[in-house]
Amino acid sequence: MDPAEILMVEEDMVGSYADHVAATSTRDVYVNEHLHSGFRDILEDIRPGKSIVDIACGSGTLLQALSKKECTVAGFDLSPGAVEMSRSKGLDVVQGNADQFDTDPILVELFARNPDIIIFSKCLVYLARKSDIFRSFKGDSIYVYQSNPGYWRRRLFANNRDILFDEVIYRSSQEKIISIDDLGSLRRWGESFGYTSCVLTSWPILKKNVVVRFDRDTYRKL
Repeated sequence: MDPAEILMVEEDMVGSYADHVAATSTRDVYVNEHLHSGFRDILEDIRPGKSIVDIACGSGTLLQALSKKECTVAGFDLSPGAVEMSRSKGLDVVQGNADQFDTDPILVELFARNPDIIIFSKCLVYLARKSDIFRSFKGDSIYVYQSNPGYWRRRLFANNRDILFDEVIYRSSQEKIISIDDLGSLRRWGESFGYTSCVLTSWPILKKNVVVRFDRDTYRKL
């Protein structure tokens, strides 16, 4: 794929994410958000006392539950409505764009706290600089909660745009473009940055969404 095509598709993805944020810019969207299965998988897996930053934290439902496990929690989201709702729960949440994690002073300060864990809450696919976050993170684990690339319906009815979408925005540590068309390829992508991986979702091929935990080798061996 030539660079012009890559740029064009990436710009389309940024536009689609902006549309998503605009659609979720009011508090009402989040009033009925609940601790669904993906959040529960993460909640059950994280040990008490960890420090956590949730990327695209929404209304803070997961952060609030983690705080009850005596974790130190913080997060950010592009949507002003999400931030407002999170703050109404007393959570340490700011507005920000993850692609500016090392240039926005507010997010730089957030990551400078050196959290043990970061969580991508159904946002990884939209981020142009997720590889940079994986590469620069110095903590223990990264949790990725997202639509399941190995979900049987997606595998059965996938179209070319799905494949193009994945090829463009997932680049390995060697800048190789990776097509994320199943859980194995998602895990290989994350592992290219020096992590080991574990799928937390039971019977993942049957689930529309999935949670994968990526651990630093040194942390896994402790």
